[in-house]
Amino acid sequence: MMKKTILTLKKAITMKLIGNKFLWLLLFAILFSCQQKSNISSQLLLADELMDNCPDSSLHILQSIPSTANLSEKEKALHALLLTKAYYKNRIPVESDSLINIAADYFLSGNDLLNKAYTCYYMGRINQKNKNPKAAWENYREAANTAEKTTDNKLIHLIYNHWGILCFEQELYDESQGKYFKSLHYAEQINDSTAMVFILNDIADIYQFKEDYDKMLKYRFRAFEIAQKLNEQTIDNFC
Repeated sequence: MMKKTILTLKKAITMKLIGNKFLWLLLFAILFSCQQKSNISSQLLLADELMDNCPDSSLHILQSIPSTANLSEKEKALHALLLTKAYYKNRIPVESDSLINIAADYFLSGNDLLNKAYTCYYMGRINQKNKNPKAAWENYREAANTAEKTTDNKLIHLIYNHWGILCFEQELYDESQGKYFKSLHYAEQINDSTAMVFILNDIADIYQFKEDYDKMLKYRFRAFEIAQKLNEQTIDNFC
């Protein structure tokens, strides 16, 4: 009887220890998972912050994330959008829409206006690259309508600039000029002199096509005057 009691007690203690061990393992797994998610959230935030000034570092951070399988839908969408943005910032051609579609599936139906606008903008860039002007036009239209509800004047200027390029490619010169003037307005709002130089030259090009040489020279000289004040020029403003 005593032996049976001891065995029963020993079994109970063993089960208790196993149970405690299981609970500790479960707790460790939960904490590790939370830590991973926290690290990934921090990485996404850092990549976003570095995007304009250090796009190569931003791309490295995004590519260092081993897998997006365990991310939330929002994190997957943000990762896809930031990675698309980083490709453009680093002059890496983007022809497939598979990545930006991950962002579109989440942001286009949500209330995050800024990321929705960026998503539509890059969808437009990809469709424009792939010779799909009708889709690109709609993308830029939705991007502009959404972005104008935000305070991101740089994004608005980018949208109208590339929308203007799309119109120019379709030989819609009046439409193109209208978009360029809007792009110029927002570039002036953020005091982006380099962007202004490029846009003014684009406006001058259209006046040249229209054989309005007085206005062509007016905008060409204005671009030249601004360019003279710049120490260096960069085309990073158009990504």
